[in-house]
Amino acid sequence: MRYLRLLLLCLFVASLGGGLGASDSHEGGGLHPFHTSSKKRLRADPTGSYALDVAGCCRGSGTATVSATSVSLTANVSNSHGSGTLFASNLAITGDYFSGAGAVMGVDCTIYGRVDIPTAQDDEQTDVQASTGRITGTFRDANGHVGRILAIQLH
Repeated sequence: MRYLRLLLLCLFVASLGGGLGASDSHEGGGLHPFHTSSKKRLRADPTGSYALDVAGCCRGSGTATVSATSVSLTANVSNSHGSGTLFASNLAITGDYFSGAGAVMGVDCTIYGRVDIPTAQDDEQTDVQASTGRITGTFRDANGHVGRILAIQLH
């Protein structure tokens, strides 16, 4: 009888997860519920096309393109005084940052910003989020009007 109880106890413990030291069902394994995943992702390639939104002194949308050396953007924009375009071509990239000249609604402007690529190490991001580039920036026209740009990489 004693051996039967011991056998049943061993089978019960084994059915709980393979015995001591077994991993649980949390993503990434391990016993701790906040264990970071060992899943390795490649960092995204920032080059490509982006969907662009414009806000501030004018509002609109358009596209941006990132190459290895520059950012270009174009958007249809409008404000209470009319409509036009925001345009900049070959804004030089240095590190993660870009800057250069463009035009907004026919007025010269200066544009500067950043191309941001996630580190791909955040376990709370989906694979798509972890590999999607973003562009943020500011433009100021010759009359002192200021706007912001935000662009999300298209896959």
